[in-house]
Amino acid sequence: MAALRGVVVRKLALALLALSPLAIASCGPAAAAAQPTPTRGIVASATFTPGPGETAVAAAIATATPVPRVTATPTPPPVRVSVTDGGFSPNTLVVPRGTFVVWSNDGAAHHTVTDEGYLFDSGSLAVGQLFTFTFIQPGTYHYHCGWFPNLRGTVIVQ
Repeated sequence: MAALRGVVVRKLALALLALSPLAIASCGPAAAAAQPTPTRGIVASATFTPGPGETAVAAAIATATPVPRVTATPTPPPVRVSVTDGGFSPNTLVVPRGTFVVWSNDGAAHHTVTDEGYLFDSGSLAVGQLFTFTFIQPGTYHYHCGWFPNLRGTVIVQ
C-alpha cells in the first residue's frame, strides 16, 4: 500500500512539473499582451445574471453603470519673474490656475515680493535668492517690493 502511494505521489509530481511551464507561460508578457485594453474615458460594464446561491449584490456590482475615469489636469510650466533694481520683469503676468511662479532677485540690492492682499510675502531676498508661489485661485494679484514700493507687478490668474 505504501509503495503504491509513493508511485502515485511521484506520478502526480511529474505531471505538475510537466504542466508548470504552461502555467508560467500563461502569466508572462505574451499573456499580458493578449489582455484587452480598457476603454479610455469609462470603466466598461458587463451584464451578469446571478446563478443559484449568488447574491443580488454581486449582480448589482457586475451590472453597474459606466463610471467616468478621473484624469489629472496637466500642471502649467513654471514662470520666472526677474526682480531687478529697476522693477519686475515681466511686470504683468497672465497665467492659468495652478501656475508656479518663481521670482529671482537679479538686482544689486535686497528686494521683497509682497502681495498687497497679504496672500504672500517673500521676506527680504538677498541677491540671487528665489521666492516661489503657486497661484490656485483665479483673480488679479498686485504686488510690490517692500524696500522700494515704486517697484510693482501684477499676476492675473485665469
